[in-house]
Amino acid sequence: TTKLPQQFASELDELMSSPLSYKKGTRLSKPSVREMFDIDKGNQGLTEEMIYQNFDPNGIPVYGGGASEPRFRISKEMKTKYGAVVTVFHGPAIVISMDGSSGAMRVIESGEFCSNHHGSILRPKPDFKATNLYWFIQQTEAYLKSLSSNQQGSATLTKPMLKTFKVEFPASEEIQN
Repeated sequence: TTKLPQQFASELDELMSSPLSYKKGTRLSKPSVREMFDIDKGNQGLTEEMIYQNFDPNGIPVYGGGASEPRFRISKEMKTKYGAVVTVFHGPAIVISMDGSSGAMRVIESGEFCSNHHGSILRPKPDFKATNLYWFIQQTEAYLKSLSSNQQGSATLTKPMLKTFKVEFPASEEIQN
């Protein structure tokens, strides 16, 4: 993976978080996030200490409260501090940060991964399987970040707020594409 220069990466991030606007008269539906996605919370008890102790360079990536690429991998047979085997998720999906950099999202196109309790996983429901996940992030991320409880330090996005958030969704598949 190539790293972009920080200034360019920041500008690109800001540009990609600007919601798209549509021509006047475009029919829009406004489904809630829970109507579009199955929403699962990340693993409780998958603490930093557990992740460090069970680091496996050949394991699956661990997502959580950060907006950056995960630095750690663990075995998918790993157990949390409560003795439960970690829940393994599969792409396509979106990981959304609920704590830390709340509202930050990342598309997981394919493969296995897990998340700690700081993240929630959005998996498209059957009627929305064709939804472009990058488009969804561009339409919602800035708004969800602004809904976080605290804009400084460690912000929190609540699951009820996420579930009920309405997304402006073009009714025409041609416009969606």
